[in-house]
Amino acid sequence: MHDIDPRVCSREKDTLTCACGAVFTVATARQAGCDRLIGYACPACRRPHAAKACLPPELSLIIAPAALRTPAHPAA
Repeated sequence: MHDIDPRVCSREKDTLTCACGAVFTVATARQAGCDRLIGYACPACRRPHAAKACLPPELSLIIAPAALRTPAHPAA
């Protein structure tokens, strides 16, 4: 296995939908010879997912599942 050199890592960004309904982006760094399967959790429900990358992925929640959303205008 090679040493990870951040200067030669390629960046990939994907949009995923979890079974809970959350939509989030996963940004990964890839480098030939250094990629391995890295586990991460859904930012909303903590369900496990995995990505092939050389560094831990960066996650960004776009849409929270309906069960976690609070109403914009509470019922009177």
